[in-house]
Amino acid sequence: MKIGIIGYDIFGTGGTRRSNLNLINEFSMHGDEVIFFNLLPFGKKQVKNIQSELEKPKNVSFYLLQQFPDVAACSSYILTRESLFSFARYIKFRWPEALVVGEVHAPLDLIEPELDLGVDAVDVYRVATEKIKKRFIKRIKQDNVISFPISGRHIDF
Repeated sequence: MKIGIIGYDIFGTGGTRRSNLNLINEFSMHGDEVIFFNLLPFGKKQVKNIQSELEKPKNVSFYLLQQFPDVAACSSYILTRESLFSFARYIKFRWPEALVVGEVHAPLDLIEPELDLGVDAVDVYRVATEKIKKRFIKRIKQDNVISFPISGRHIDF
């Protein structure tokens, strides 16, 4: 399977970066091809650095989001930032059969009420807990929300 992940800046720092790396590792370990589209510019050195954190770096490609129209279609796309959920409309326009997942990472109270969450184009939203799921369903007035915790494979006990 070919999976496109669309994020703000996997080369930066923070929890969403870690979540993106976990996603990439989970899919690539199952033999899937992963294409990561980064909103912010990046260089070859940054790619090389992040590849050292990947379990199967040969299964992963990195592109700027601006290059999105030039890259072959994926069967699924995961949007990993709420402000990118409206991009689901473009994905559905180009590839109507693709599955689009919106990953909610920000605390719900910090997501601006007027933010376009792409409810007409996102197939399913993923949140971390059942409590967040219930609150998010109320907000978007749809029930296409699943709770699935983020991978903890990176935690060393």
